[in-house]
Amino acid sequence: MAVCDWDMCFTFVLAGWEGTAHDARVFRTALESSIMNFPHPPEGKYYLVDAGYPTPVGYIGPYKRERYHLPEFRRQSGFRNPNEYFNFYHSSLRCTIERTFGVWKNRFRILQNMPPYKFRTQVRIVCATMGIHNFIRRYSQNDVEFDQAEEGNMSDEDDDDPLDNDDPLDEASSSNDLRDKIRNELVGTRFD
Repeated sequence: MAVCDWDMCFTFVLAGWEGTAHDARVFRTALESSIMNFPHPPEGKYYLVDAGYPTPVGYIGPYKRERYHLPEFRRQSGFRNPNEYFNFYHSSLRCTIERTFGVWKNRFRILQNMPPYKFRTQVRIVCATMGIHNFIRRYSQNDVEFDQAEEGNMSDEDDDDPLDNDDPLDEASSSNDLRDKIRNELVGTRFD
C-alpha cells in the first residue's frame, strides 16, 4: 500500500504483504498500528482511495457499481447519473498515483522482474527505490520519466475494478455524506 502527494512523491509505503492480502486488511493495519506512523489526513482534508479500501472519516472512495476508469468514459460519452459524474472526477484525480507508480516501475526495471532474493531484501528494494524516486522528483530539474507522466503519455488505467470488488467493511456514513456533498456540488443542476 502506498500514499502519494500531488507532486508524484510517495509519502507512505507499507511493503511486505503477500499479494493475496485484501487491500482493506492492509489498510486497517496501517491505520490501527501506532508503529506504522501512518500520515492521517488533517481535519477537513481527505485522501482519495480506490474501491478496495474502506472509507472511514478522511477517506473518500468512488461510488461502486458505476463506471469509474477514464477509458470507460472515453468509450461512451456522457454521464448516466450523478454518481458517474463524481466517479469521473475521482478517477481523474486518482490518476496521480497511477502515474507515480508508472514512473517508479519504468525507472526501476528490477521491480518488473524481481530476482529471487530473500523476501526481506525484496521489501527493502521496494522501499529504497521509492526513496530514490522521491529524491529524483524533488532534486532533478529535468527528468524524462516525470516529464512523460506530466504530459499524459502514461497509462491511466489501473488494475482495480470497483465493479467486482465488494468491500468487506462498512463504509463510514460521514465519508459517504461528504462524498455525496462533493458530488452534488460538482453536478449542480446538471441532472435536475
